[in-house]
Amino acid sequence: MEEFDYIVVGAGSAGCVLARRLSDHADVRVLLIEAGGPNSHPFVAMPRGFHRISAKPGYFWEYKLRPARDRAPETWRYGKGYGGASAVNGMWYMRGTPSDFEAWRTAGNPGWGWSDMQRVYGSLESYRDCGAHASRGVDGPLQVTRSVYRSPVVEAMLEAGAEMGLPVLEDINQPDTEGVGLSQFSIDRMGRRGSSYSVFIKPVKARPNLVVRHGIEVKRIEIVDGTARGLVCDDGGRERIYRTRGEIILAAGAIQSPKILQLSGVGPAAVLAKAGVPLVHPLEAVGRNLGDHPMVSITFELDNDEKMHREFTTYRLYLRVLQYYLGLKGFMATGAVPVTAMMSDGGDTLWPGIQLGMVPIAVEDRHPRRGILSRKRNATRPAVMFLGYLLRPKVRGTVEIASPDHRATPEIAMDWTAHSEDRAAHARIVHEIRRFARTRALSAFLGAEVPPAQGHASVAGVDDAVEVPVASGFHGNGSCRMGPDPASDVVDPQLRVHGLKGLRVADASIMPTPVSGNTNATAMAIGARAAELILAARQRTAPLAAQAS
Repeated sequence: MEEFDYIVVGAGSAGCVLARRLSDHADVRVLLIEAGGPNSHPFVAMPRGFHRISAKPGYFWEYKLRPARDRAPETWRYGKGYGGASAVNGMWYMRGTPSDFEAWRTAGNPGWGWSDMQRVYGSLESYRDCGAHASRGVDGPLQVTRSVYRSPVVEAMLEAGAEMGLPVLEDINQPDTEGVGLSQFSIDRMGRRGSSYSVFIKPVKARPNLVVRHGIEVKRIEIVDGTARGLVCDDGGRERIYRTRGEIILAAGAIQSPKILQLSGVGPAAVLAKAGVPLVHPLEAVGRNLGDHPMVSITFELDNDEKMHREFTTYRLYLRVLQYYLGLKGFMATGAVPVTAMMSDGGDTLWPGIQLGMVPIAVEDRHPRRGILSRKRNATRPAVMFLGYLLRPKVRGTVEIASPDHRATPEIAMDWTAHSEDRAAHARIVHEIRRFARTRALSAFLGAEVPPAQGHASVAGVDDAVEVPVASGFHGNGSCRMGPDPASDVVDPQLRVHGLKGLRVADASIMPTPVSGNTNATAMAIGARAAELILAARQRTAPLAAQAS
């Protein structure tokens, strides 16, 4: 039976950063475990390879949601394996805004305001492109680069934003403003994906005080007299127990972290009783407050710029792959969303409430009775898809186990249309997307709107016969909410689980409210902030331990 100072559960965006920073101290023994695999496929490192990786089930957790209203159950897919979501996502790099973190701080979470989080972001990132805002980090291990893909339609997207009155930003992560600009990605200057594993763990994996293992699923946390003492795990069908003389930190994400707590008897009493799990510590907020960024998508045919379409649908695709592996970067080293717009929703230009991404793609030829968005290799028509995210929705969902079996999928509930304010905001996003499409700059390139596939929730209140789907942005958060009140929160501002010792949560699930942008960068920052808090506590207790000995 092995014993460690700290056990980190989940080698994803937050967990890898946390384990790296804890293991920077040679006297600290760290175990990092991951349920998934090593994610060693060569397409993981290739930015454009994520389209192929997305078709491989071993790289994702799949969750089918409870049916909501009159639509079919939605399926959520979250990254699995070394790097978690950061190994398989679109690499779209967005930091949270100052107002996001000031809202966290004023809700009773000291140490999580903008000054703290700006410093943490800066310690992680290395962004050196022209026009970088003064708040950006330049020497961190995570290289961030601006989109290098340019074409006439990309230039038209930027011009369209200016026509709509948005400032054209050299740094789309400039705080306290709306604007339009070239997207940024966690792609390094050699054209490789920067996952949390490849950046933070792989270079130091040989450290004698760091043990990293994959293919290990947590069955439950052993809690004795109110203190987390170890983990009971499933290692390929064999039960394995790991002990800690310090702390266990869950960094398994917005679905798995509350699931593990509930499997361990920590959570809402009624949920645990229904699932047949003995109650160890009642904590009603575990699995509540699940947040996300609802996403609206609209696709238009592209009439006058087939450059990217040709790259994907002819022999050029194979040439680009060869070019990439010869070290010449090129098209396969670029991100999928070349242009980002951050827009106010309700007039507050300092705190954008809508994020738009504009993506050149390909669609199937339209049949008279259907128009289908397709990623198939034989797609024949170029198009532009607009992705619109509602950044601060009212809707919240739940995560609940239904069985004591760790292999069983938890029940997830989320209804995008439950709140009238959200429904109105979805309609505003549709309106803004269509405004973009009608600008002088873009209307020269865009043709007809492509009807979406059926089966999604759709936007109400839109004065058009074309239904617009609403779906998950795959930015899950909040299900182990941070806050001072054990009645409504799961962890305190030190990320300690309320009422228990030796147990913390450090991933996107602790967000009190969603950040205004993609969550991956902030998940990494949460991992880094957790390391600061844990090491500071260790330093405070070290003199006491020495005196006791």
